Amino acid sequence: PAAGKESFELKEDEIEIGIGIHGEPGTHREKISDVNNIADKLLEKIFAEKIYNAGDEVAVMVNGMGGTPLMELFVANKHVKEVLDAKCKQLDYGWRGKVFLKIFWAVYEAWQAKLCDANCIDFDDMVSLAADYVSQGRWKSPYRLVMADEFQDTNVARAELLTLLTSPRGRSLFAVGDDWQGINRFAGSVLSVMTRFEEKFGEASILKLERTFRFSQSMCDITGSFILKNSSQIRKSVLSEKHGEKTPVLLYSVEAAKMCDAIRDAISKISKSGSASILILGRYKSDRECMPSRIPSNIEAEFSTVHAAKGKEADYVLIPNVSSEKRGFPSTIEDDPLLAICTPEADDFLYSEVRRLFYVAVTRARDELILSYAKFDKIRKISYELSVFLKEARMVK
Repeated sequence: PAAGKESFELKEDEIEIGIGIHGEPGTHREKISDVNNIADKLLEKIFAEKIYNAGDEVAVMVNGMGGTPLMELFVANKHVKEVLDAKCKQLDYGWRGKVFLKIFWAVYEAWQAKLCDANCIDFDDMVSLAADYVSQGRWKSPYRLVMADEFQDTNVARAELLTLLTSPRGRSLFAVGDDWQGINRFAGSVLSVMTRFEEKFGEASILKLERTFRFSQSMCDITGSFILKNSSQIRKSVLSEKHGEKTPVLLYSVEAAKMCDAIRDAISKISKSGSASILILGRYKSDRECMPSRIPSNIEAEFSTVHAAKGKEADYVLIPNVSSEKRGFPSTIEDDPLLAICTPEADDFLYSEVRRLFYVAVTRARDELILSYAKFDKIRKISYELSVFLKEARMVK
Protein backbone atom coordinates (compact mmCIF):
# COMPACT_ATOMS: atom_id res chain seq x y z
CA PRO A 1 0.00 0.00 0.00
CA ALA A 2 2.87 2.39 0.71
CA ALA A 3 3.84 2.33 -2.97
CA GLY A 4 0.62 4.10 -3.84
CA LYS A 5 -0.05 1.94 -6.91
CA GLU A 6 -0.99 -1.60 -7.86
CA SER A 7 1.77 -4.22 -7.85
CA PHE A 8 0.28 -5.98 -10.83
CA GLU A 9 -2.97 -6.51 -12.69
CA LEU A 10 -4.65 -9.82 -13.54
CA LYS A 11 -7.42 -10.56 -16.03
CA GLU A 12 -10.62 -12.06 -14.65
CA ASP A 13 -9.73 -15.54 -15.96
CA GLU A 14 -6.04 -15.47 -14.97
CA ILE A 15 -3.97 -16.60 -12.00
CA GLU A 16 -0.29 -16.00 -11.31
CA ILE A 17 1.79 -18.91 -10.05
CA GLY A 18 4.58 -18.44 -7.51
CA ILE A 19 4.00 -14.89 -6.26
CA GLY A 20 5.70 -13.76 -3.06
CA ILE A 21 3.83 -13.13 0.20
CA HIS A 22 4.27 -9.38 -0.35
CA GLY A 23 3.14 -9.46 -3.94
CA GLU A 24 6.48 -10.12 -5.61
CA PRO A 25 6.07 -11.32 -9.24
CA GLY A 26 5.49 -15.03 -9.78
CA THR A 27 6.96 -17.39 -12.33
CA HIS A 28 4.14 -17.28 -14.89
CA ARG A 29 0.44 -16.74 -15.50
CA GLU A 30 -2.14 -19.21 -16.71
CA LYS A 31 -5.90 -19.66 -17.07
CA ILE A 32 -7.72 -20.12 -13.79
CA SER A 33 -8.84 -23.68 -12.98
CA ASP A 34 -10.38 -25.55 -10.05
CA VAL A 35 -8.65 -25.49 -6.67
CA ASN A 36 -7.61 -29.17 -6.76
CA ASN A 37 -5.87 -28.71 -10.09
CA ILE A 38 -4.00 -25.65 -8.80
CA ALA A 39 -2.94 -27.51 -5.65
CA ASP A 40 -1.71 -30.45 -7.78
CA LYS A 41 0.45 -28.13 -9.88
CA LEU A 42 2.06 -26.54 -6.83
CA LEU A 43 2.67 -29.91 -5.17
CA GLU A 44 4.14 -31.23 -8.42
CA LYS A 45 6.86 -28.57 -8.26
CA ILE A 46 7.64 -29.42 -4.64
CA PHE A 47 7.78 -33.16 -5.32
CA ALA A 48 10.06 -32.56 -8.30
CA GLU A 49 12.69 -31.14 -5.95
CA LYS A 50 13.04 -34.57 -4.25
CA ILE A 51 13.66 -32.89 -0.88
CA TYR A 52 11.48 -35.28 1.15
CA ASN A 53 12.49 -38.59 2.68
CA ALA A 54 10.63 -41.44 4.34
CA GLY A 55 9.73 -40.44 7.87
CA ASP A 56 9.87 -36.68 7.28
CA GLU A 57 7.17 -34.53 8.90
CA VAL A 58 5.43 -32.01 6.67
CA ALA A 59 3.61 -28.82 7.68
CA VAL A 60 1.05 -27.48 5.21
CA MET A 61 0.21 -23.77 5.15
CA VAL A 62 -2.63 -22.68 2.88
CA ASN A 63 -2.70 -18.92 2.38
CA GLY A 64 -5.47 -17.10 0.57
CA MET A 65 -3.62 -13.74 0.38
CA GLY A 66 -6.75 -12.20 1.84
CA GLY A 67 -8.84 -12.79 -1.26
CA THR A 68 -9.81 -16.46 -1.14
CA PRO A 69 -12.95 -17.60 0.76
CA LEU A 70 -12.24 -19.67 3.87
CA MET A 71 -14.29 -22.58 2.56
CA GLU A 72 -12.11 -22.77 -0.57
CA LEU A 73 -9.00 -22.80 1.61
CA PHE A 74 -10.48 -25.77 3.50
CA VAL A 75 -11.11 -27.55 0.19
CA ALA A 76 -7.49 -26.95 -0.88
CA ASN A 77 -6.16 -28.14 2.49
CA LYS A 78 -8.26 -31.33 2.32
CA HIS A 79 -6.99 -32.15 -1.19
CA VAL A 80 -3.36 -31.47 -0.24
CA LYS A 81 -3.70 -33.77 2.77
CA GLU A 82 -5.11 -36.55 0.57
CA VAL A 83 -2.22 -36.21 -1.88
CA LEU A 84 0.36 -36.16 0.91
CA ASP A 85 -1.22 -39.17 2.63
CA ALA A 86 -0.89 -41.13 -0.62
CA LYS A 87 2.69 -39.90 -1.03
CA CYS A 88 3.53 -41.00 2.53
CA LYS A 89 2.49 -44.54 1.67
CA GLN A 90 4.77 -44.43 -1.38
CA LEU A 91 7.66 -43.24 0.81
CA ASP A 92 7.42 -46.11 3.29
CA TYR A 93 10.45 -48.03 1.99
CA GLY A 94 11.57 -49.57 5.28
CA TRP A 95 15.23 -50.26 6.03
CA ARG A 96 16.14 -50.68 2.35
CA GLY A 97 14.96 -47.15 1.67
CA LYS A 98 16.98 -45.75 4.54
CA VAL A 99 20.13 -47.56 3.36
CA PHE A 100 19.56 -46.44 -0.23
CA LEU A 101 19.09 -42.81 0.79
CA LYS A 102 22.18 -42.95 3.02
CA ILE A 103 24.27 -44.17 0.07
CA PHE A 104 22.59 -41.72 -2.31
CA TRP A 105 23.32 -38.68 -0.16
CA ALA A 106 26.94 -39.76 0.28
CA VAL A 107 27.36 -40.02 -3.50
CA TYR A 108 25.43 -36.80 -4.11
CA GLU A 109 27.51 -34.80 -1.62
CA ALA A 110 30.75 -36.20 -3.06
CA TRP A 111 29.62 -35.24 -6.57
CA GLN A 112 28.68 -31.73 -5.50
CA ALA A 113 32.05 -31.34 -3.76
CA LYS A 114 33.83 -32.46 -6.93
CA LEU A 115 31.88 -29.93 -9.01
CA CYS A 116 32.67 -27.21 -6.50
CA ASP A 117 36.39 -28.02 -6.49
CA ALA A 118 36.47 -27.91 -10.29
CA ASN A 119 34.34 -24.75 -10.39
CA CYS A 120 31.88 -26.57 -12.66
CA ILE A 121 28.18 -27.28 -12.89
CA ASP A 122 26.45 -30.33 -14.36
CA PHE A 123 23.62 -30.44 -16.88
CA ASP A 124 20.84 -30.43 -14.28
CA ASP A 125 22.43 -27.38 -12.66
CA MET A 126 22.48 -25.64 -16.04
CA VAL A 127 18.72 -26.04 -16.34
CA SER A 128 17.78 -25.22 -12.73
CA LEU A 129 20.18 -22.26 -12.44
CA ALA A 130 18.97 -20.88 -15.77
CA ALA A 131 15.39 -21.09 -14.47
CA ASP A 132 16.45 -19.27 -11.28
CA TYR A 133 18.14 -16.48 -13.26
CA VAL A 134 15.05 -15.95 -15.42
CA SER A 135 12.54 -16.11 -12.55
CA GLN A 136 14.58 -13.65 -10.46
CA GLY A 137 14.91 -11.23 -13.36
CA ARG A 138 18.70 -11.58 -13.44
CA TRP A 139 18.52 -12.41 -17.16
CA LYS A 140 15.90 -11.39 -19.69
CA SER A 141 15.56 -13.45 -22.81
CA PRO A 142 15.80 -11.48 -26.07
CA TYR A 143 14.10 -14.30 -27.96
CA ARG A 144 10.48 -14.11 -29.04
CA LEU A 145 10.39 -17.74 -30.20
CA VAL A 146 11.65 -20.75 -28.22
CA MET A 147 11.87 -24.11 -30.04
CA ALA A 148 11.98 -27.47 -28.25
CA ASP A 149 12.56 -30.81 -29.99
CA GLU A 150 11.89 -34.34 -28.68
CA PHE A 151 9.30 -32.77 -26.43
CA GLN A 152 8.02 -36.14 -25.19
CA ASP A 153 11.32 -36.45 -23.29
CA THR A 154 10.92 -33.18 -21.36
CA ASN A 155 11.27 -33.35 -17.59
CA VAL A 156 9.78 -31.05 -14.94
CA ALA A 157 12.83 -28.77 -14.69
CA ARG A 158 13.07 -28.20 -18.45
CA ALA A 159 9.32 -27.61 -18.67
CA GLU A 160 9.63 -24.98 -15.94
CA LEU A 161 12.46 -23.24 -17.82
CA LEU A 162 10.39 -23.24 -21.03
CA THR A 163 7.45 -21.77 -19.11
CA LEU A 164 9.61 -18.95 -17.76
CA LEU A 165 11.13 -18.18 -21.15
CA THR A 166 7.77 -17.99 -22.90
CA SER A 167 5.48 -16.51 -20.24
CA PRO A 168 6.12 -12.80 -21.05
CA ARG A 169 3.61 -11.34 -23.47
CA GLY A 170 4.62 -11.73 -27.11
CA ARG A 171 6.71 -14.87 -26.55
CA SER A 172 5.92 -18.19 -28.21
CA LEU A 173 6.89 -21.83 -27.77
CA PHE A 174 7.22 -24.16 -30.77
CA ALA A 175 7.46 -27.74 -29.52
CA VAL A 176 7.92 -30.89 -31.60
CA GLY A 177 7.53 -34.40 -30.23
CA ASP A 178 5.75 -37.73 -30.46
CA ASP A 179 4.11 -38.92 -27.25
CA TRP A 180 3.75 -42.37 -28.83
CA GLN A 181 7.53 -42.61 -28.46
CA GLY A 182 7.75 -41.46 -24.84
CA ILE A 183 10.11 -44.12 -23.45
CA ASN A 184 12.51 -42.24 -21.16
CA ARG A 185 10.74 -42.02 -17.80
CA PHE A 186 13.81 -43.71 -16.26
CA ALA A 187 15.74 -40.54 -17.19
CA GLY A 188 13.16 -38.21 -15.63
CA SER A 189 10.88 -37.56 -18.61
CA VAL A 190 7.30 -36.64 -17.74
CA LEU A 191 5.01 -37.51 -20.65
CA SER A 192 2.10 -35.45 -19.32
CA VAL A 193 4.09 -32.28 -20.10
CA MET A 194 3.27 -33.10 -23.73
CA THR A 195 -0.06 -34.91 -23.49
CA ARG A 196 -1.47 -32.11 -21.28
CA PHE A 197 0.41 -29.33 -23.05
CA GLU A 198 -2.29 -26.67 -22.85
CA GLU A 199 -2.72 -27.13 -19.10
CA LYS A 200 0.95 -26.25 -18.67
CA PHE A 201 1.58 -23.70 -21.41
CA GLY A 202 -1.86 -22.32 -22.21
CA GLU A 203 -3.94 -22.35 -25.37
CA ALA A 204 -2.03 -23.69 -28.36
CA SER A 205 -2.36 -24.53 -32.05
CA ILE A 206 -1.71 -28.25 -32.43
CA LEU A 207 -0.50 -29.61 -35.77
CA LYS A 208 -0.43 -33.38 -36.20
CA LEU A 209 2.05 -34.93 -38.62
CA GLU A 210 0.06 -37.92 -39.76
CA ARG A 211 1.98 -39.16 -42.81
CA THR A 212 4.75 -41.73 -42.90
CA PHE A 213 7.02 -42.71 -45.76
CA ARG A 214 8.59 -45.64 -43.89
CA PHE A 215 6.05 -48.40 -43.48
CA SER A 216 2.78 -49.54 -45.01
CA GLN A 217 -0.80 -48.61 -44.15
CA SER A 218 -1.36 -52.07 -42.65
CA MET A 219 1.42 -51.38 -40.13
CA CYS A 220 0.00 -47.89 -39.50
CA ASP A 221 -3.38 -49.39 -38.64
CA ILE A 222 -1.98 -52.16 -36.43
CA THR A 223 0.40 -49.98 -34.43
CA GLY A 224 -1.99 -47.02 -34.19
CA SER A 225 -4.77 -49.16 -32.76
CA PHE A 226 -2.29 -50.79 -30.38
CA ILE A 227 -0.88 -47.57 -28.94
CA LEU A 228 -4.26 -45.84 -28.63
CA LYS A 229 -5.56 -48.52 -26.26
CA ASN A 230 -4.06 -46.10 -23.74
CA SER A 231 -6.58 -43.24 -23.79
CA SER A 232 -4.03 -40.75 -22.39
CA GLN A 233 -2.05 -40.86 -25.65
CA ILE A 234 -2.72 -38.07 -28.15
CA ARG A 235 -5.05 -39.38 -30.83
CA LYS A 236 -3.95 -39.27 -34.46
CA SER A 237 -4.52 -41.28 -37.62
CA VAL A 238 -1.29 -42.08 -39.41
CA LEU A 239 -1.46 -42.53 -43.19
CA SER A 240 1.19 -44.22 -45.30
CA GLU A 241 2.58 -42.96 -48.60
CA LYS A 242 3.44 -46.55 -49.52
CA HIS A 243 0.10 -47.16 -51.22
CA GLY A 244 -1.06 -50.72 -51.81
CA GLU A 245 1.89 -52.25 -49.94
CA LYS A 246 1.90 -54.38 -46.83
CA THR A 247 4.62 -54.81 -44.24
CA PRO A 248 4.96 -58.59 -43.75
CA VAL A 249 5.37 -59.77 -40.17
CA LEU A 250 7.17 -63.10 -39.78
CA LEU A 251 7.34 -65.05 -36.52
CA TYR A 252 9.92 -67.71 -35.70
CA SER A 253 9.22 -70.04 -32.79
CA VAL A 254 12.45 -71.72 -31.67
CA GLU A 255 14.04 -73.49 -28.73
CA ALA A 256 15.77 -70.99 -26.43
CA ALA A 257 19.29 -72.25 -27.16
CA LYS A 258 18.72 -71.79 -30.91
CA MET A 259 17.59 -68.14 -30.81
CA CYS A 260 20.89 -66.86 -32.24
CA ASP A 261 20.81 -69.55 -34.95
CA ALA A 262 17.35 -68.37 -36.01
CA ILE A 263 18.59 -64.78 -36.37
CA ARG A 264 21.62 -65.92 -38.39
CA ASP A 265 19.43 -68.04 -40.68
CA ALA A 266 17.02 -65.13 -41.24
CA ILE A 267 19.90 -62.84 -42.24
CA SER A 268 21.28 -65.48 -44.59
CA LYS A 269 17.89 -65.86 -46.26
CA ILE A 270 17.54 -62.09 -46.72
CA SER A 271 21.01 -61.86 -48.31
CA LYS A 272 19.94 -64.26 -51.07
CA SER A 273 17.38 -61.68 -52.25
CA GLY A 274 19.98 -58.93 -52.71
CA SER A 275 21.50 -56.05 -50.79
CA ALA A 276 19.60 -54.87 -47.74
CA SER A 277 19.94 -53.09 -44.41
CA ILE A 278 19.07 -54.99 -41.23
CA LEU A 279 18.49 -53.68 -37.71
CA ILE A 280 18.53 -56.20 -34.85
CA LEU A 281 16.70 -54.70 -31.89
CA GLY A 282 17.12 -55.99 -28.36
CA ARG A 283 15.04 -55.28 -25.29
CA TYR A 284 18.32 -55.37 -23.33
CA LYS A 285 22.00 -54.99 -24.23
CA SER A 286 22.48 -58.71 -23.52
CA ASP A 287 20.48 -59.43 -26.69
CA ARG A 288 23.59 -58.36 -28.61
CA GLU A 289 24.63 -62.01 -28.44
CA CYS A 290 22.09 -62.61 -31.22
CA MET A 291 24.20 -60.49 -33.58
CA PRO A 292 26.09 -62.95 -35.84
CA SER A 293 29.88 -62.59 -35.92
CA ARG A 294 29.86 -62.95 -39.71
CA ILE A 295 27.54 -60.95 -41.94
CA PRO A 296 27.12 -61.49 -45.72
CA SER A 297 28.95 -58.83 -47.75
CA ASN A 298 25.73 -57.52 -49.35
CA ILE A 299 24.09 -56.94 -45.95
CA GLU A 300 24.46 -53.86 -43.77
CA ALA A 301 23.59 -55.05 -40.25
CA GLU A 302 23.51 -53.23 -36.93
CA PHE A 303 22.51 -54.12 -33.37
CA SER A 304 20.78 -51.59 -31.13
CA THR A 305 18.70 -51.60 -28.00
CA VAL A 306 15.19 -50.32 -28.63
CA HIS A 307 15.83 -47.30 -26.39
CA ALA A 308 18.72 -46.28 -28.63
CA ALA A 309 16.83 -46.97 -31.87
CA LYS A 310 14.62 -43.87 -32.06
CA GLY A 311 15.30 -42.18 -35.39
CA LYS A 312 16.76 -45.34 -36.92
CA GLU A 313 15.21 -47.46 -39.65
CA ALA A 314 16.14 -50.38 -41.88
CA ASP A 315 14.73 -52.54 -44.68
CA TYR A 316 14.40 -55.43 -42.25
CA VAL A 317 14.01 -55.33 -38.48
CA LEU A 318 14.68 -58.46 -36.42
CA ILE A 319 13.51 -58.59 -32.79
CA PRO A 320 14.50 -61.59 -30.65
CA ASN A 321 12.80 -62.75 -27.44
CA VAL A 322 9.33 -61.45 -28.24
CA SER A 323 7.70 -63.37 -25.41
CA SER A 324 5.96 -62.65 -22.13
CA GLU A 325 8.80 -63.59 -19.79
CA LYS A 326 11.55 -62.10 -17.69
CA ARG A 327 13.43 -60.37 -20.52
CA GLY A 328 10.71 -60.14 -23.16
CA PHE A 329 7.89 -57.79 -24.22
CA PRO A 330 6.57 -56.90 -21.75
CA SER A 331 9.32 -57.85 -19.32
CA THR A 332 8.07 -59.52 -16.16
CA ILE A 333 10.91 -57.91 -14.17
CA GLU A 334 9.21 -55.50 -11.78
CA ASP A 335 10.76 -52.13 -11.02
CA ASP A 336 12.26 -51.90 -7.56
CA PRO A 337 9.92 -49.71 -5.45
CA LEU A 338 12.95 -47.60 -4.50
CA LEU A 339 13.05 -46.26 -8.06
CA ALA A 340 9.97 -44.21 -7.15
CA ILE A 341 12.28 -41.98 -5.11
CA CYS A 342 14.11 -40.74 -8.19
CA THR A 343 11.73 -41.25 -11.14
CA PRO A 344 8.45 -39.56 -12.08
CA GLU A 345 5.23 -41.41 -11.40
CA ALA A 346 4.11 -43.74 -14.18
CA ASP A 347 0.70 -43.31 -15.79
CA ASP A 348 -1.99 -45.74 -14.70
CA PHE A 349 -2.34 -47.75 -17.92
CA LEU A 350 -0.84 -51.25 -17.64
CA TYR A 351 2.57 -51.57 -19.32
CA SER A 352 2.13 -48.07 -20.74
CA GLU A 353 5.83 -47.29 -21.26
CA VAL A 354 6.79 -50.78 -22.45
CA ARG A 355 3.86 -50.55 -24.87
CA ARG A 356 5.39 -47.40 -26.34
CA LEU A 357 8.79 -49.11 -26.40
CA PHE A 358 7.34 -51.99 -28.42
CA TYR A 359 5.75 -49.48 -30.79
CA VAL A 360 9.16 -47.85 -31.37
CA ALA A 361 10.68 -51.28 -32.08
CA VAL A 362 8.22 -52.51 -34.68
CA THR A 363 7.96 -49.19 -36.53
CA ARG A 364 11.67 -49.16 -37.48
CA ALA A 365 11.01 -51.62 -40.37
CA ARG A 366 10.54 -50.38 -43.94
CA ASP A 367 9.92 -53.69 -45.72
CA GLU A 368 9.67 -56.59 -43.29
CA LEU A 369 9.43 -57.23 -39.56
CA ILE A 370 10.87 -60.53 -38.29
CA LEU A 371 10.09 -61.61 -34.72
CA SER A 372 11.39 -64.61 -32.84
CA TYR A 373 10.59 -66.09 -29.45
CA ALA A 374 11.68 -69.08 -27.43
CA LYS A 375 8.78 -71.43 -26.97
CA PHE A 376 10.73 -73.73 -24.66
CA ASP A 377 14.02 -73.70 -22.73
CA LYS A 378 15.32 -77.26 -22.53
CA ILE A 379 18.05 -76.39 -20.04
CA ARG A 380 15.74 -74.67 -17.56
CA LYS A 381 12.76 -76.79 -18.57
CA ILE A 382 10.55 -73.71 -18.88
CA SER A 383 7.85 -72.97 -21.45
CA TYR A 384 7.26 -69.40 -22.59
CA GLU A 385 4.16 -67.66 -23.90
CA LEU A 386 4.10 -65.47 -26.97
CA SER A 387 4.08 -61.76 -26.11
CA VAL A 388 0.64 -60.52 -25.09
CA PHE A 389 1.42 -57.44 -27.22
CA LEU A 390 1.54 -59.55 -30.38
CA LYS A 391 -1.74 -61.21 -29.49
CA GLU A 392 -3.41 -57.92 -28.71
CA ALA A 393 -2.15 -56.15 -31.82
CA ARG A 394 -3.01 -59.22 -33.93
CA MET A 395 0.33 -58.98 -35.71
CA VAL A 396 0.48 -62.76 -36.05
CA LYS A 397 -2.22 -65.41 -36.27
